[in-house]
This record gives sequence, C-alpha cells and structure tokens, in this order.
Amino acid sequence: MNPYIGEIRMTAFDYAPKFWLTCNGMELNIREFNELYEVIGTTYGGDGKETFRLPDLSGRVPIHYGQGEGLSNYPMNQVTGSEFATLHTNTGKPAEGAVYTNETETGLINIQPALAVNFIIATFGAKHYK
Repeated sequence: MNPYIGEIRMTAFDYAPKFWLTCNGMELNIREFNELYEVIGTTYGGDGKETFRLPDLSGRVPIHYGQGEGLSNYPMNQVTGSEFATLHTNTGKPAEGAVYTNETETGLINIQPALAVNFIIATFGAKHYK
C-alpha cells in the first residue's frame, strides 16, 4: 500500500525508512522536497521561499484541529500542554470555606511515552487531490 505524500504514521521503531522523514520539526529545502511542500506548505514553519518545516511531534501527542461540542478550539499546528507541571499539596487542615493552608509545591515531569512511539511523514507516494 502506497502512502499519500504528507501522510503521518505512528511507528514503534526509532528511524525513518526510505521515502519517510521523522516528524521532529526539521527545516527542509522547498526545491528538494517540492511535492511535500505542496501538501503541507508553511503550516509548521519556514519562510515559504526557500524552506519549510516538518511537524514536531517529539514527545507530543497529536490531536485533531478544530472544536468539538463543549470542547476547546485548537487551531492547526497549535502546541498546547506542558512538559512540566506543579502539584500543589495541601498540608494543613481545611479552613473556613474549604480553603487549605500551608500549601507546598512539587515539580512533576509530564512527558508522554516518546521512546515507545515515533511519528514519520511520507515524502514520496500518491498525491492527495482536494
């Protein structure tokens, strides 16, 4: 089965096979990857004259753009979330109005299983016509 140019797949291996590139935000030359540029343009960055960028899905979880009923709106290529979070631990007793006192903070690394899943993008294959 031939991929579409610009198709992104999840893989369990840590390399990009022939005619695929890793989705790591790499900057590419438009002349060298013209067909891929025609599909994704400068959606993920680049100057649009000589260069464009691949999506950067390193340590990230992709979500679909748009807005579902009762959900937040996410424009295409919006980076959201954080790799770090702060946990607040309440060490005191509840005060009036359920307000806690003597709060301490703990740092937490919030990174998805980036070593288990890698994303690759097809640079050669069938063209997708709109």
